[in-house]
Amino acid sequence: MSEDDIELNLLRMKRLRQLQEKARSKETGPPPEKVEEDPRRTLSKLLDGKAAEILEVASYQFPSETEAVVKMLANLAKRGAIKETIDGPTLYHLFLRIGIPVKLKTRIVYYEDGKVKSLEEKLKER
Repeated sequence: MSEDDIELNLLRMKRLRQLQEKARSKETGPPPEKVEEDPRRTLSKLLDGKAAEILEVASYQFPSETEAVVKMLANLAKRGAIKETIDGPTLYHLFLRIGIPVKLKTRIVYYEDGKVKSLEEKLKER
């Protein structure tokens, strides 16, 4: 065996030892931490369409307060205290009861002959 073959074998053995140590450190390394799910994602599973819309408006108008409500509701959902879907009026009243006056865009419409007319259009006709 020549000197080059011996050096090549030594390099291979050294590299193999490094790979084995790396594999062992991965096996005995710290256990993977639990990745906590985003509270908003947890809560969004429980919200119906209108409630999701109200939550979006509330987070725009009152970001920090809404985030606290989201965390609280998500925590209750994780513990199993909330099992049903949360509808829009329920979420809206919750915000009002805790002192967050969410202002929603409202529009009064009038149905006549199968057509939708705004209240303004209906009053102009008279």
